[in-house]
Amino acid sequence: MTSLPIYWNEAAGLGEMLADDQHEHWVRQQLEQRFELVPLDILSAPDRLEPNDELADLDLLLLAQPNALAPADFVALDNWVKGGGKLLLFADPMLTEHSEFGLGDRRRPQDMALLGPVLMRWGLPQFYDEDQPDTPRLVTYGDTAIPLHNAGRFEILPAETATCELLSERVIAYCAIGQGSALIVSDAAVLEHEADSAIAGEALEKLLKNAFNSAQ
Repeated sequence: MTSLPIYWNEAAGLGEMLADDQHEHWVRQQLEQRFELVPLDILSAPDRLEPNDELADLDLLLLAQPNALAPADFVALDNWVKGGGKLLLFADPMLTEHSEFGLGDRRRPQDMALLGPVLMRWGLPQFYDEDQPDTPRLVTYGDTAIPLHNAGRFEILPAETATCELLSERVIAYCAIGQGSALIVSDAAVLEHEADSAIAGEALEKLLKNAFNSAQ
C-alpha cells in the first residue's frame, strides 16, 4: 500500500496510467524479483475493525507513505501485526519525491505521513527536526548506507504491546509487536524514482531482508 508512484505511475487519468510507454518504477521491478505483489486500497474489512480478506491472507506488508488511513485501518493494522505479520513501513514527515501535481491535488503522493495513531500505539512518537540540512545524506544501517532527505526521527515511550529499538540516528526503529514485528523508516527518499539506483537498491534490499527475514 502506497501513495507513491511505485505500483502505478503518476498520471492525470487511468488511460495515461496504463499507457504502454509508461516506465516501470525501479522499486516495483526490484520487489517483483522475489515477491508477488498484491496492491491494497484498504486494510480493514468493510464496516469492521478486522483486517480485510486480502491482508488477512498475507504474512508480509510493505506500507510506503500511504494516504491517510481510516481509524478502522489503524486497528486492523495493529491487529494484523500483533497476530504475527511482518511490516516494513516508510513514514516520511516531509516527502521530497518530485510530483507533477501541486499541493492539495489528490493525485499527489502524501506529503506528510499521517500515521501518528498507530505509531503512538506502539510507543513510537515521530518528530521532524526543522534544523537539519535541506540536502540529501546517508545514514549507516548495519553495513549499508540508507539515503535520507529531510528525514524524521523517533522517540520511545512505554507501550503495552510493543518493544522498540532505535537505530541509525533514531531514523529507523525495529519493534516487536505481539507475535509480529515492524521495521519503520522515518523517511522515504530510498524509494524515490530518481534515487541513485545502486545505493538505493542495496539499501532497499537490506531493509527488506531485515523486515521480512523469515521469507529470505
